Amino acid sequence: MEEMVRLSINQDAELVVNIIKENLDLDIFERCRKKKFVNARLICAKLLYEKGHTYKGIGRIMKKDHSSIIYYVRSLNNLILQDENLKNQYNICKDIFFKEHEDLLDKINRNHYRDEINLLKKQLKNVSRNVNRLSPFYEKYKRLEEIILLVNERTEKGNEYLVKKRINAMFNTINK
Repeated sequence: MEEMVRLSINQDAELVVNIIKENLDLDIFERCRKKKFVNARLICAKLLYEKGHTYKGIGRIMKKDHSSIIYYVRSLNNLILQDENLKNQYNICKDIFFKEHEDLLDKINRNHYRDEINLLKKQLKNVSRNVNRLSPFYEKYKRLEEIILLVNERTEKGNEYLVKKRINAMFNTINK
């Protein structure tokens, strides 16, 4: 189940990028070396890494080498100890990311369970249809139930033809 609801790195990255755009008013993909853009990229890399994605996967998304991502994560760890503003920006983005991620997982779980319920309803409908279809058949042969159980119990697998032949012979003598 966990694998099914696990979000891909693309979905997580899109979520992080949007959070950074909305809250820091920055695009991490803008080619700029200003401190605020670099910090936004550091935050993005660290959040994706904390979510469990690999350096290589994050690097692919951010169009950077995996060693750059390692540097980003380690740098942010050190910088938030010194820069209170950066620490606040990181914490805001982190809180929103993990909150929205949980909300998204809840939605996925709800959708999954709704789909499961719909599937079970269809299966129940099919079973009901089969019961309705087989009910007259059962009523017609209910009186022979004990005989059928006896024949089933005493007939060895593979000897059905022989039993059928003997029953036929027996009925042929009764009808005469």
